[in-house]
Amino acid sequence: GIAGRKGFCSIRVEKSMMNGETGFGAKLLYIFAKHNIPFEHCPTGIDTISVVVNSKLFDSKREELLREIKNSLEPDFITIEKNLSCIAVVGEGMTGLKGIAAKIFGSLAKSGINIKMIDQGSDELNIIIGVEDSDYEKFRNKYDVIYLDMTQVISEAGKKAFIDFIKERYDKALFNFLNLSENLGDFNTFCKLFILINIL
Repeated sequence: GIAGRKGFCSIRVEKSMMNGETGFGAKLLYIFAKHNIPFEHCPTGIDTISVVVNSKLFDSKREELLREIKNSLEPDFITIEKNLSCIAVVGEGMTGLKGIAAKIFGSLAKSGINIKMIDQGSDELNIIIGVEDSDYEKFRNKYDVIYLDMTQVISEAGKKAFIDFIKERYDKALFNFLNLSENLGDFNTFCKLFILINIL
């Protein structure tokens, strides 16, 4: 499925060689937790870490948060990016499919939507995409077109992955059948996969 929501901001903290500091990310998130501000996403880059939070909650504690971040972590820069929206693309059919992210981003690009942030878990079940609020309005206005395009991409990718899996099983069954011709189980598997692969 595909869903989206407005009302976020990103606090990007930059510090050279932060990867060498044990607990840097934990300290940053603790500051937000201490002020009862839950984080939505936490994408990272080279020497940067961003915390995406609800804009209203951040604005209510802005000065205190920034002061504590500066005192505790001594960053080189802190950048606040407001007016962000998050779009979530979720589906079990996405797992293990090569090029699925590129195709999803391509669907957004065709609708003139610029991507500001990307966050994907290692389970590959979802991709979170950060965009400006103005681009989120484009997303809402063209939701039907984007949804159809993305679901078609995921569906086609899923079908291709299934066909590749069947072909792999077919080749293995054929090899076993040719090398162990007395094995009736291999012969039956080979016949079933031969029929299935020709239907697909």
